Amino acid sequence: MAKNQILVLILLFIAYALPAQSDVFTGFLNSKSFSNILELVETDDDFYYFGIRNIDAAANSISIFKTTPDFEEVNSIESLSIRDNEASLLSLLKIVNDRLLLVSTVEVDSKNYIFTHSLDLNLENPVVIDSIELDSYPEFKAREFKFLDDQTLYTFGNLSTNNTSFVHSANYFEMDLMGKIRRFEEVSGTTTFVTTFDYNLNTNQFFIAGVFGSFILDATFNVTSEFDELLSLPGGAYSFFPPLMASCEYVADTTIECVSSGSTEEFSNFLTVLNIEGGELQFSDAIPLHPDTLENRRTKLTIATRDDDENYYFAYHEPFNQNDNTITPNRIFISKFDKDFNNIYFLELLDENEHVFTNSIVDNNNNLIVIGVLTSQDNPNSIRNSYIKISDTGELLTSTKSIYQPEEIAIFPNPSADYITFKIDSIDEASYQIFSLDGKLKKQARVSSAGGQMKIDIQFLSEGMHVLNVYDGDIIHIAKIVKK
Repeated sequence: MAKNQILVLILLFIAYALPAQSDVFTGFLNSKSFSNILELVETDDDFYYFGIRNIDAAANSISIFKTTPDFEEVNSIESLSIRDNEASLLSLLKIVNDRLLLVSTVEVDSKNYIFTHSLDLNLENPVVIDSIELDSYPEFKAREFKFLDDQTLYTFGNLSTNNTSFVHSANYFEMDLMGKIRRFEEVSGTTTFVTTFDYNLNTNQFFIAGVFGSFILDATFNVTSEFDELLSLPGGAYSFFPPLMASCEYVADTTIECVSSGSTEEFSNFLTVLNIEGGELQFSDAIPLHPDTLENRRTKLTIATRDDDENYYFAYHEPFNQNDNTITPNRIFISKFDKDFNNIYFLELLDENEHVFTNSIVDNNNNLIVIGVLTSQDNPNSIRNSYIKISDTGELLTSTKSIYQPEEIAIFPNPSADYITFKIDSIDEASYQIFSLDGKLKKQARVSSAGGQMKIDIQFLSEGMHVLNVYDGDIIHIAKIVKK
């Protein structure tokens, strides 16, 4: 099966297998700041490390917390300082060579610098490694770092004023694993706010995506091609401004795939495929992650993570809105699939607060940690850091509620030209839905048991693969069916 078809199938399972629902208890770390956001998370065998941005401080200070896997505080640094000056923006928090390697923006003697620095894993013995003085008092912030090779970390970020309220430039930043800065270059041809990026070793080209478009860069960081057109999803029902790319990667020398969200009032998620033809970046396809039949199209995929076993994790939330001191709870979802695209869990987390996800990580026990910020009903004028922890099998570890998961059922014959049959021992009657791979609902009805088996007519379906969901009270049974 083509990769794009597999991704569509995955997200059809997400959209149509009714999620396990649970009241979610989100934990938070007790920073002294009144309003704070969990932005970065790192883990080793025994501990978690968190980077918190405190936004009620005049300089947007940074705090670092070390906790056990049960989130019991071991040590912390409130208002992290470099050379007796508070760090304002933290771009990197990563364990390298048994130390925490950090990249921060710090103002020293009325001038801003990018500092690379490190701490012992006990948050002691700070060491400044390298720095760059910035012109005109801007700040530098990057959303993620990637490995350029096994000895080099790199990122694309932005020089801005007042924490990205005014973007001056897009910039390339590169350093070795000891924290020594190797390159800091301005991207020539765009000032876009960078959200994600990737590098192609074979062509020696960089790809960056941002709020104002997507760009191909040559080895000297000059824009050689730009894509900033409107997108139309299949069927022509919806158009989008240049999409917000959550995660992008080269899948071939001339093909880039991005998990994206349309920047309209009614959000929709989709896989954007871009091709490079004749040196020009061109739109190839947009595969919806929220088919038209899904009731809530506003839920925005913001986090896409993979672990060492190549499992996939997705986190979704509705747009964060605060109006007239009123908090409207938003829908939040978290799901996991194995490397063969079998669904492991899909959760809808119910809460009275509004949530925004900022980052996630999978620890060494394959637990998923999703971090971010919430605004509570109790105090709509403040935001608070928050975390959610989910086990390898989908148990919500920050909640006392139990959850259920979709269950697979055996279908026979499969493939079939006319009828399919299945058996569920616990019930004599069930409702079901059948969907095509492009997200269209083909049939929904109830089916009764006859001779211990349930039989569904599929003669009306077109040839190819479809998705069957069978609903048994709080249990969802999932199957892939093939009409021949």
